[in-house]
Amino acid sequence: MNPSSDRDRVSRRRCWLRRFLWTTLIVGTFISLLYAIENWRGARAWDQAKRDFEASGGTLDWGKLFPGKLFPDEQNFGAIPLLEGITTPEKFGDHSNTVRAALAGPEFRQSKEIREAMERSHYTTCFETGQPIDYEALREAFGERFVMPEEEPDPARAILHALEAEIGWVKDLDTATKRPMAQLLPPGGTYLDPDQPWHLGQPHIGVSRNLVVWLGRRATAAIGCGDTEVARKSLTSAFRLAHAMGTEPVLICQLVLNTQLSMLQTPLWEGLHRKLWDEKALAWLEYELNHFDLAKTFRAITATEIAWTSSVLDFFKSCSATEMTQLMGLQAQDNKGLAPSERALLMQLMPNGWFDRTKASSLMRLKSLQDALVTGDFSLAKAATEKAARHQTLIESWIPLATFDQAIRSVAWIQTRLQLTRLAIGLERHSLKHGRYPDKLDALASDFFSSLPADPMGDAWRYTCHASGNVYELYSIGWNLIDDGGQPATLKGSDHGDWVWVR
Repeated sequence: MNPSSDRDRVSRRRCWLRRFLWTTLIVGTFISLLYAIENWRGARAWDQAKRDFEASGGTLDWGKLFPGKLFPDEQNFGAIPLLEGITTPEKFGDHSNTVRAALAGPEFRQSKEIREAMERSHYTTCFETGQPIDYEALREAFGERFVMPEEEPDPARAILHALEAEIGWVKDLDTATKRPMAQLLPPGGTYLDPDQPWHLGQPHIGVSRNLVVWLGRRATAAIGCGDTEVARKSLTSAFRLAHAMGTEPVLICQLVLNTQLSMLQTPLWEGLHRKLWDEKALAWLEYELNHFDLAKTFRAITATEIAWTSSVLDFFKSCSATEMTQLMGLQAQDNKGLAPSERALLMQLMPNGWFDRTKASSLMRLKSLQDALVTGDFSLAKAATEKAARHQTLIESWIPLATFDQAIRSVAWIQTRLQLTRLAIGLERHSLKHGRYPDKLDALASDFFSSLPADPMGDAWRYTCHASGNVYELYSIGWNLIDDGGQPATLKGSDHGDWVWVR
């Protein structure tokens, strides 16, 4: 045994140990320094963004963003016992629970066969193709779900009887249509937990959406058999419920509002096509539709979204891996194929400063979108959204913020539909007065509008009246800002095609 050799080995081990410890210390110090720098940079970016935002009149105070009680009960459509029971769980009664079960349960959902039959009846495409509803085909579609009176020869009246037998409680809504205002949000924002805004509880939104679906079908059936009174009551109730959804500055409520207004396109088009409405009724419809300003509604939601994003990112800075995985589960997999648990683990290793910088960038991104909507020109909002998407941070791509950007297209589509419907109402009023549709839209301005409703996509309307004076085509160039010659685009494929209304 060589003592010197043993000492050399011990010496080399100590040398490597010292090197390892020094390397670990240097790397650890370097990483700590990087974290400290990133945390400082993030805090500085967030403080600056927050100061600028508050200086421009913005607020992150949840209490100021959610409305309290807006209208007295005697004027509030949403204050009738039926709707109070649906929106406020502690007030549920047997009647309200029956309604909730009918509207929110799985039996309400349509089968694939029913949806296909409804499409064959032109129920969902009439305003784009100009083909009126085939009520016999619609009767066949609804016959899969409702008991149709076989002795009734008129298919539209048979549908109306079947619907009203299924939803007899709709009479409660009919009696409340004289109330001019509507709000469903409980006073003070009962469902809001400022410490956990992603857990916002709104048990009424699905019921409200489905109520409008029923009311739209009822109005369509009533129009088919010429019952203008039932059609008017159904549409009025639907408008009130849509207005109520618009008072809640939450993104999910905006999406429900979009669906509600979309569901009313069919009865509105069918009533105009059948020339069912007189001048007084047409003026009423124009008045109701003119009160929907989705750009303004969406700006209010943007303010809430800024506060929501800030709160969620603050939560991410301190939550456990399990909590983060649960929240990340709202978006099952990102575009790089990472599962929620993998994203949650990586986010736990990130400096807090990255979350602060994401808060700042999200605030500026959403504020730019909010500013772009001031004039109601959605082409500016489209440009702001596309610019922001090119500068999205890694964390923004991992949490469910993308839904907000996608929603703007849906809002633009629905607002354009509303404007097209208002123009169609003006065209019907012109036809009643002059016996034909005008050659140019400008003819409507002097008689029925102080100024023509603007195209929300910021371009000129395309309008062609056929030589007979009884048929026309009206459209917006749509989301792609390209004139596709009146080729209809669905919402899902709205990058191609125009947003069309055909008579």
